[in-house]
Amino acid sequence: MVPFLNGIVWALMGMLLCSPTQEATEILRPFVLRDFKMDIDNFDYLGGPLYTKSENGTIQPYFKTLFTISTMSVVVVSSFTFSFAVILYCGTKCYLAISESANSQSIQSQLFYALVIQTLIPTLLLHFPVSIMFGFVFADNGLGMYSSMISITISLYPAIDPLPNFFIITPYRKAVFRSINKNYQLSDNHAPPNSKNAVAPAPGAPISAI
Repeated sequence: MVPFLNGIVWALMGMLLCSPTQEATEILRPFVLRDFKMDIDNFDYLGGPLYTKSENGTIQPYFKTLFTISTMSVVVVSSFTFSFAVILYCGTKCYLAISESANSQSIQSQLFYALVIQTLIPTLLLHFPVSIMFGFVFADNGLGMYSSMISITISLYPAIDPLPNFFIITPYRKAVFRSINKNYQLSDNHAPPNSKNAVAPAPGAPISAI
């Protein structure tokens, strides 16, 4: 439920507060051209400048953008804190329960370690990169083209997240390797007859034709 609500908040702020404007486009145009070597009219974007500086040094803030990124920062930090609090509590309870129970201790330990690794994956691929990006933005030092790495890490998350279960939990691991071995045997059975026993003729040897 929490990710769903976070998604709604981000979507609404993107549509209502960060939609492109002509003023923001002209302000961002030279920076996009410098960092990405592309004209800003060639793609869509969400966001805008936090503030601009006039020739006399006066700062003009853009409150919509400031409010949006401040709210997103609160959402990221609160999600990060809440997730780790729940994980720490549940992980401690699970570890104590595993230590007290001798029955099925092996499979319970595997589930515990898989859960721990699945906790580290979103931390490294989601929370950590976004926190770094927001930190650079507030420090008035954007990441430029390196900010595109965040899109890559977010895309990798759903593909990598289930892998700990397949390789740590023994029944899943055996099923995966058994499936791979079965597919290998099926592909091997489609080889031409006697292909394993075929011997290439020696160089210069006569080849009989029927």
